[in-house]
Amino acid sequence: VYRALVEENARLYFEKREKSAPFIRILIRALVEGPDESRREAARDLATRAAEKAFDRDLIASEGACPPLVELCRRGATDETRGAAAAALGNLAANALIRKRTLPASGAVDALLALCRSPCDDGDGARSACTALRNMAFDAGTKTMIAEAGGVEVACSL
Repeated sequence: VYRALVEENARLYFEKREKSAPFIRILIRALVEGPDESRREAARDLATRAAEKAFDRDLIASEGACPPLVELCRRGATDETRGAAAAALGNLAANALIRKRTLPASGAVDALLALCRSPCDDGDGARSACTALRNMAFDAGTKTMIAEAGGVEVACSL
């Protein structure tokens, strides 16, 4: 009976993944292509999905959203766009494996710290970046990486 339950759970997981993955891929493509407004809305949609369900966090990260989100933190045309990307990264950091491996490997620590340091239009980008760094710091190794990259100084200057 237990084996049947495990197999059914696995089947449902992969079925759900097959239904959700195409939409996630479209959002990730929008992060890279198109005007800033499209990129911002895609980042917002990914942030919302990552905030709502652990399944979506796993799917978003496994489909490769972290590097484009990091790039958007660095080069988004507006503070609002950079903030939306930082919010998505912060929500993805709710997953222990993502905050420990995926985000640091994608350069998120440096990009988020740079966003905290930069003069922002209205501060949304810096606030979202600080929240993302806080979420990432729940992992001891990532916390050390943030501190070594100047995170303590950034936090004290805000």
